[in-house]
Amino acid sequence: MIDTRESAQRSWWRNAVSDGEVVAAVVRGNHELFEVLVRRYNQRLFRVVRCLVRDDHEAEEALQLAYINAWRALSSFEGRARFSTWMTRIAIREARRLTRRRAMIEGVNEDLARRTGPEDQQYEAADRRADAEDARAWLERAIEDLPEPQRVVFVMRVLEEESVTDVANTLGISESNVKIRLHRARKRLSEDLVARAKGAEVWEFAGARCDRITGAVMDAVRARAPESAERE
Repeated sequence: MIDTRESAQRSWWRNAVSDGEVVAAVVRGNHELFEVLVRRYNQRLFRVVRCLVRDDHEAEEALQLAYINAWRALSSFEGRARFSTWMTRIAIREARRLTRRRAMIEGVNEDLARRTGPEDQQYEAADRRADAEDARAWLERAIEDLPEPQRVVFVMRVLEEESVTDVANTLGISESNVKIRLHRARKRLSEDLVARAKGAEVWEFAGARCDRITGAVMDAVRARAPESAERE
């Protein structure tokens, strides 16, 4: 049996409770346990959303909306795909919706707003000797410069180290397409950049930012949840 919220908090990072069990408990009325899922996937989803919208504040907005949409639709989750796959699809849809809205407001085509790829840029040697903070920002800019299809695959495959199969299932493309997009991304980026990306703390989502998003999502859940909730 799943513990109450206080006990669940102690087991978040031990992964003692499966996604399926948490989802079932939330659907039955224990809405507070949705926080387990939010904290479990905050970092992964923020990276995916951030690479699409290319703005920290808009990424947070899209992520919050994605979580709320997922919570509302949680009863429709049938477990055919992993929860992480289902949730990532929702986050990607919300990020793309926000990007389209922004393009309409600005009155420009999204493709025209993309910057020149990194192969057309010259990075000074001084950048390569920068401290960790500058190096991370430099790496983030280079990844942002990739075309969207390559950018998403690169983030999921290299930064989040998801399998080719999982990436294909999440994006709804073939495994061969995943490999092609990843190859093209690697080709656009230098070998040095690819090496730096592995295990890099790109678009971190720990600490205050994680707490802020989690708090906002749970406030929205509590405001919308029925007053009668099952306590396990």
